[in-house]
Amino acid sequence: MKRCFSGKVKPLLLPLSFVLTFGISVLSLFLYSIMMGKPMLSYINLGTTALPLSIFLSLTSGPTGEELGWRGFMREESNKKHGFLKSSVCQGLVWCFWHTLLWVVDSEFTDWRAIPYVISNIVVITSITVLMNIFLERHNNLLYSVLLHFGFNILYVFLDADIGFFVILTVLYLVITPIAVFVRNKTAEKLLENNDRGEKKNKE
Repeated sequence: MKRCFSGKVKPLLLPLSFVLTFGISVLSLFLYSIMMGKPMLSYINLGTTALPLSIFLSLTSGPTGEELGWRGFMREESNKKHGFLKSSVCQGLVWCFWHTLLWVVDSEFTDWRAIPYVISNIVVITSITVLMNIFLERHNNLLYSVLLHFGFNILYVFLDADIGFFVILTVLYLVITPIAVFVRNKTAEKLLENNDRGEKKNKE
């Protein structure tokens, strides 16, 4: 348990982890509202549950419990066998299909919209896993993945939008995630070069 939270918490990165996934969802809703010609708030339904309780349940029902298993255990075991990207994609697919029952029970898309909805879930959840692992690779602390997970979940507690929203969300993750991987790879290359230079100087 302790090793899952062994990395240092950086004050700027912690809120960024929440803002990243939450911001992508908000941007998707913004673009969807423009496409439909309606205000964004018309797609938000606060329901009958008190707002603080809804936020609390959104934080505790998935992010805090699931992350100990998915990122706390499975990530470490998968990383021992595969490289970063392959490991992240495998973890994402397992996490994704673990939610299969929810696609049937907790979704209103039972007609043709079920197909793009399922595709969206596969792409988005796998992409979020990649983003989580980028954070955790540099800072081994599950607080980052918990907030990334929470940032993704929170909007859907109140969201009342059609399949167009999920299509836009999928496209955004397909654009943002490869950019994040590219930046991660370049950063890793620079760190490796700096380490090699440091070793050469020490030998000299």
